[in-house]
Amino acid sequence: MLLQAPAKINLHLRVGPMRGDGFHPILTWMTTVGLFDILQIDRSQRREIVLRCETPGVPCDASNLVVKAAFTLADSVAKGSSAGLIASLGSPTHITQKDTGGEARELDREPGIREGDAVTDFGLNVTLHKRIPVGAGLGGGSSDGAFTLLALNHLWNLNWPRQRLMEIASSIGSDAAFFLSGPSAICRGRGEEVEKFASPAAKWVLLIFWSQPLPTSHVYRRFDELRLGKDSNLSPEPPWNDWTKLKSHELLPLMMNDLEQAAFAIDPSLGRARIELERLLDRPVRMSGSGSSLFSLYDEKAEAETAAALAMQRHEVQAITVELAPVGTDSLNGENGVR
Repeated sequence: MLLQAPAKINLHLRVGPMRGDGFHPILTWMTTVGLFDILQIDRSQRREIVLRCETPGVPCDASNLVVKAAFTLADSVAKGSSAGLIASLGSPTHITQKDTGGEARELDREPGIREGDAVTDFGLNVTLHKRIPVGAGLGGGSSDGAFTLLALNHLWNLNWPRQRLMEIASSIGSDAAFFLSGPSAICRGRGEEVEKFASPAAKWVLLIFWSQPLPTSHVYRRFDELRLGKDSNLSPEPPWNDWTKLKSHELLPLMMNDLEQAAFAIDPSLGRARIELERLLDRPVRMSGSGSSLFSLYDEKAEAETAAALAMQRHEVQAITVELAPVGTDSLNGENGVR
C-alpha cells in the first residue's frame, strides 16, 4: 500500500499559557500543502514490524510515530477484542531497528488480534521516504503517524470510523488528529479538538526551508521563559468564515503566530531572514508551527514560483511552490480508509 502523507502549515496560530498537564492550549487554522512523505506499507509473513528510512537523523524505533501508531492501534484493537489479548504487534519490545544498527527480530508470540472481522495475523514492512524536513514546523512526523493509522485501518479490515481513529491519533501526537480531518481545519485544545473547515481562497504557498531545525520543545520552553502565553491570545476567535473568502494579500496581514518571537529569540538569524524576505517579496511572511519553515500565500502559481526563484537568488535558502490544501491520490483513492 502506497500512501502520500502531506505536510501542513499553520495559517494562524495562537498559544495560551501552559496548562497543569504541561501542554499549551492553542487555537490554530491548519491546512495541508502539496509536499508529501511517501509511505510504503506491505504485509509480511515474518512475525515482525520493520521500518526503514534512509534519511539521516530519522529514528526507526518507538520514537518514530509510524511505529508508535502501529503499536497504539494494535493495542487498542486487542483491548477491544473478546479475547482481550495484546498480540505481538502491540508490544513495543518487538520493534525492529534495521536501519539504526539493530537486527530484525522475530515476534515472541503468535500475532492474531481479532475484533469482529479484523485480521492482524501478519507482520509489516514499512518504508518511509522523507520529503518533509524534520524540525521544520510542517508536521511530517504526525502526518506519517496519522496515515499509518489509515493504512492499518484498511489492511487490518477494521473499518473504524473517523472519530475512533482520531482518538488514537490524539494519543500519539498533538497534530496527528488534524491529518485525519484535512485538508483544512480549526484546531483547539492541545490540537486534538479538530473542526473540519473550509480551505482559504488562496491556492498556492511559497515554502521557505531554513537550514537549522527548531525542536518544538525548545521553542515552547523559550515561549514560557518570555511569558508570552496569555488567555487573551485564544479569545475572541477571528471571523473564520470571512477569512476564507479573502485574497492572499488581504489574509496575510491578519495571520499571526505566537511562537515566532520565541523561535527568533533562539535563532535570531531566522528572524532577520524573515524581515528581509518580507521586504524582498513585498508581502508578509509567516513561520509555520514552531518553525523553522517560513511561508507566504499567493493566488496564482506563477506569482509563487517567481517569488521562490527570487528568494533563492537573493538568500541562501531553499524555496518551493506547493499547492494549498491539495487532493492527494494514493492507494486509498482519496477515501483515506475512514468512513
